[in-house]
Amino acid sequence: MEKSFTLFKWTIASMQVQHDKDIANAQTLSKAFSVEINPYDNTLISKALVEVVAAWFDNYEVAKKEIFHFMYELDFGRKSEKPNDIYKLWGKLIALEETNDPPLLGMNFLNESDVFGNQLTKNID
Repeated sequence: MEKSFTLFKWTIASMQVQHDKDIANAQTLSKAFSVEINPYDNTLISKALVEVVAAWFDNYEVAKKEIFHFMYELDFGRKSEKPNDIYKLWGKLIALEETNDPPLLGMNFLNESDVFGNQLTKNID
Protein backbone atom coordinates (compact mmCIF):
# COMPACT_ATOMS: atom_id res chain seq x y z
CA MET A 1 0.00 0.00 0.00
CA GLU A 2 1.31 3.39 -0.96
CA LYS A 3 1.62 6.24 1.56
CA SER A 4 -1.45 8.40 1.64
CA PHE A 5 -1.91 11.43 3.86
CA THR A 6 -5.67 11.23 3.44
CA LEU A 7 -5.79 7.60 4.60
CA PHE A 8 -3.30 8.34 7.42
CA LYS A 9 -5.44 11.23 8.66
CA TRP A 10 -8.65 9.22 8.38
CA THR A 11 -7.15 6.20 10.20
CA ILE A 12 -5.81 8.18 13.16
CA ALA A 13 -8.98 10.28 13.45
CA SER A 14 -11.19 7.19 13.27
CA MET A 15 -9.23 5.57 16.08
CA GLN A 16 -9.71 8.72 18.17
CA VAL A 17 -13.45 8.80 17.52
CA GLN A 18 -13.76 5.10 18.43
CA HIS A 19 -11.64 5.60 21.56
CA ASP A 20 -13.83 8.52 22.67
CA LYS A 21 -17.06 6.60 21.98
CA ASP A 22 -15.80 3.63 23.98
CA ILE A 23 -15.00 5.85 26.97
CA ALA A 24 -18.37 7.62 26.77
CA ASN A 25 -20.26 4.33 26.50
CA ALA A 26 -18.33 2.82 29.41
CA GLN A 27 -19.10 5.88 31.54
CA THR A 28 -22.80 5.65 30.67
CA LEU A 29 -22.93 1.96 31.60
CA SER A 30 -20.97 2.57 34.79
CA LYS A 31 -23.42 5.27 35.83
CA ALA A 32 -26.46 3.14 34.98
CA PHE A 33 -25.21 0.13 36.95
CA SER A 34 -23.44 2.10 39.72
CA VAL A 35 -20.28 0.11 39.14
CA GLU A 36 -17.28 0.76 36.92
CA ILE A 37 -17.71 -1.14 33.68
CA ASN A 38 -15.34 -1.09 30.72
CA PRO A 39 -16.80 -3.51 28.17
CA TYR A 40 -14.81 -2.10 25.27
CA ASP A 41 -11.29 -3.05 24.31
CA ASN A 42 -10.20 -2.13 20.81
CA THR A 43 -6.50 -2.45 21.62
CA LEU A 44 -5.84 -5.22 19.11
CA ILE A 45 -7.42 -3.44 16.16
CA SER A 46 -5.78 -0.14 17.11
CA LYS A 47 -2.36 -1.78 17.32
CA ALA A 48 -2.92 -3.49 13.97
CA LEU A 49 -3.89 -0.21 12.29
CA VAL A 50 -0.83 1.55 13.72
CA GLU A 51 1.37 -1.33 12.48
CA VAL A 52 -0.05 -0.94 8.97
CA VAL A 53 0.34 2.84 8.90
CA ALA A 54 3.84 2.76 10.45
CA ALA A 55 4.91 0.25 7.77
CA TRP A 56 4.52 3.02 5.18
CA PHE A 57 7.60 4.74 6.57
CA ASP A 58 11.24 3.73 6.12
CA ASN A 59 11.90 4.01 9.85
CA TYR A 60 9.04 1.73 10.91
CA GLU A 61 9.96 1.46 14.61
CA VAL A 62 10.32 5.21 15.08
CA ALA A 63 7.07 5.88 13.18
CA LYS A 64 5.24 3.34 15.33
CA LYS A 65 6.57 4.89 18.55
CA GLU A 66 5.63 8.39 17.38
CA ILE A 67 2.09 7.37 16.51
CA PHE A 68 1.57 5.42 19.75
CA HIS A 69 3.02 8.31 21.75
CA PHE A 70 0.63 10.69 20.04
CA MET A 71 -2.37 8.44 20.60
CA TYR A 72 -1.85 7.15 24.11
CA GLU A 73 0.54 9.42 25.97
CA LEU A 74 -0.81 12.64 24.47
CA ASP A 75 -4.42 11.41 24.19
CA PHE A 76 -4.50 12.07 20.46
CA GLY A 77 -2.71 15.35 20.99
CA ARG A 78 -5.15 16.73 23.53
CA LYS A 79 -2.50 16.72 26.29
CA SER A 80 0.05 18.64 24.25
CA GLU A 81 0.97 22.13 25.43
CA LYS A 82 1.35 23.52 21.91
CA PRO A 83 -1.46 23.02 19.44
CA ASN A 84 -0.19 20.98 16.51
CA ASP A 85 -2.16 19.00 14.02
CA ILE A 86 -2.16 15.88 11.88
CA TYR A 87 -0.30 17.76 9.15
CA LYS A 88 2.64 18.29 11.52
CA LEU A 89 2.65 14.64 12.63
CA TRP A 90 2.65 13.53 8.99
CA GLY A 91 5.40 16.01 8.14
CA LYS A 92 7.46 14.82 11.08
CA LEU A 93 7.20 11.19 10.00
CA ILE A 94 8.15 12.10 6.42
CA ALA A 95 11.07 14.21 7.68
CA LEU A 96 12.32 11.32 9.82
CA GLU A 97 12.58 9.23 6.67
CA GLU A 98 14.77 11.83 5.05
CA THR A 99 17.03 12.57 8.02
CA ASN A 100 16.78 9.54 10.32
CA ASP A 101 17.03 12.01 13.24
CA PRO A 102 15.66 10.89 16.59
CA PRO A 103 12.02 11.83 17.11
CA LEU A 104 10.89 14.93 18.96
CA LEU A 105 7.84 13.74 20.83
CA GLY A 106 4.79 15.89 21.36
CA MET A 107 1.95 16.22 18.87
CA ASN A 108 -1.60 17.48 18.87
CA PHE A 109 -3.76 17.12 15.80
CA LEU A 110 -7.49 17.24 16.21
CA ASN A 111 -7.73 20.45 18.18
CA GLU A 112 -9.14 23.30 16.13
CA SER A 113 -10.19 20.97 13.33
CA ASP A 114 -13.05 18.72 12.41
CA VAL A 115 -13.31 15.13 13.59
CA PHE A 116 -11.03 13.92 10.80
CA GLY A 117 -8.31 16.53 11.31
CA ASN A 118 -9.34 18.69 8.38
CA GLN A 119 -8.45 22.33 8.74
CA LEU A 120 -10.18 24.72 6.44
CA THR A 121 -7.23 27.06 6.13
CA LYS A 122 -4.74 24.45 4.90
CA ASN A 123 -4.47 22.65 1.62
CA ILE A 124 -2.36 19.50 1.69
CA ASP A 125 -2.43 16.39 -0.48
